[in-house]
Parts: sequence; structure tokens; C-alpha cells
Amino acid sequence: MGSAASVETSEALKEEAQKPLDGSDLASADDAVAEVKRLRSLLHHMSTVTDQESKGLEVVWGHLSDGGHTIDLATLCQAHQKMTNKEVTEDGMKLTLKELDVAENAIDFENFVRIFALRKKHKGPVQFDDIDKAGKGEITAADLSAAVRVRPTFAGMDFGEEDAQEIIALASPTSKDKLARKDFEEVQKLLDKKKAVYSAFKLWDNNGDGQVDIRDILQTLKSHGEEMTMEEAKEILAEVDKDKDGVINFKDFQAAIERPSFDELQI
Repeated sequence: MGSAASVETSEALKEEAQKPLDGSDLASADDAVAEVKRLRSLLHHMSTVTDQESKGLEVVWGHLSDGGHTIDLATLCQAHQKMTNKEVTEDGMKLTLKELDVAENAIDFENFVRIFALRKKHKGPVQFDDIDKAGKGEITAADLSAAVRVRPTFAGMDFGEEDAQEIIALASPTSKDKLARKDFEEVQKLLDKKKAVYSAFKLWDNNGDGQVDIRDILQTLKSHGEEMTMEEAKEILAEVDKDKDGVINFKDFQAAIERPSFDELQI
């Protein structure tokens, strides 16, 4: 079995190796000083990853795999929740596997350690400097979308460039294609709000197919101790289903839950 330290170090080195060797991406002396500080911080972090952590992961793996060579996606999600006290959806974990180019049937110990290291790196809210790696002082909708889409902590939601453009337009109505650092705090607030709404949506989407139908509505209300007739459920569906396709998608749900006059979907 490999160690968490060696895998995490390998991942960090691969990422650094993609940058130009001659430092041509640094525009000024200040950028160069900042880069030296960043690299020293990275080296310090890698040197302090202990063997104790690696041994702990080996013990956890032994319980998860029960002597086997791989574990399934559901087991991985359950392990993550127990180890971090934070729930992760299977869709969210699939994003992590996609980023690491790991097949769902290939979650062995080495990949388990890689997943653990990656999810540690992604802990916490997305930061401006995480997105603006070149230090330009501005980001685009494509930059924001790419940064959020690969973060398993973002409720596992599908966050495309159109969603990012919507967030940027709300955070800075006067900006066109790019967003400055000064407006990013508002972006974080809007991202948190969207994440909260999506998490609520997932409570209603019982089978995880990305849409809420009559059965989902009845089942969710029943699980919260509320009874509703089929006719009442149909009324809610008709009220929220703006595109009239017979189901409530996330955009339908978001529009409804943000209406102050609509309380039926507030659990």
C-alpha cells in the first residue's frame, strides 16, 4: 500500500510541472516574490504530512474493503461522511472520480488515498486566488464555472458557464465578461445561496434523477409527517412547473423557493 504523503506530493508536483520552467507566467517582481512564498508554503505543507495519517487511512481501508481489492461508490460516500462528518452525494463523489480519471469500479487503496488528499485540498469555500491562478486580478464566467464544477463540496450540482454568468451578473451588474476581486465576496454569498437551494432540491428529488415528480412530492411530505392528496400534489406541481413538462427541475424549484409568497415547498 502507498502512503498518503507520497500520493499527495505526487499530485502537487504534477500540478507544478505544468507551469513554465522559465517563470514566463510571472509579470512582475512582486509576482515573483509571491510565487516564492507560495512554493515555500507548499513545500512546508508536504513536509508535514505524517505517516500517522497514512496508517490511519490503511486501517479505515481495511474496514471498508473487508479484504477485497476495491470498494463501491456508496461505501466511499459513507466513509467520507464518517471521517469528516460531512455528507457527500454520489453525484458529488463522481465529480471527484472524474477529476482524478478514476472509474467507479476502480476505487482501490491507491485511488482511495488520492481521493482523500484531493477532498482535503478542496475543503472550504472557493477563493478568488484559487480561480485567478495567473494573478490577473479578474476572472471570467468560464473560470468560475471550471472552479466550482470540480469541487465535490458544492453539493454535487451541475454548475455550468451559464450558471456562472448568472452569478457574475447578479454580483456585478456593470461588469461584462470579467469579474474583479472586489466583487468576489458577493459571488461567494450567491454561490452559498445557490448551494443551499440545490441541497433543498435534493431533499425533494428522492431518486436523484434531477427532477421532482408527483411521487417525489408525496413521498417527501410523508417522510416529514405531512399527508397530501394527489390533487393537492398536482396543484403544487402545476404551480412550480414553469416549462410545463410534467416535472420540477432545479430552475423551476429555485424560482419557486425564492418567491416570498410561495411557502408550500419550505420544509
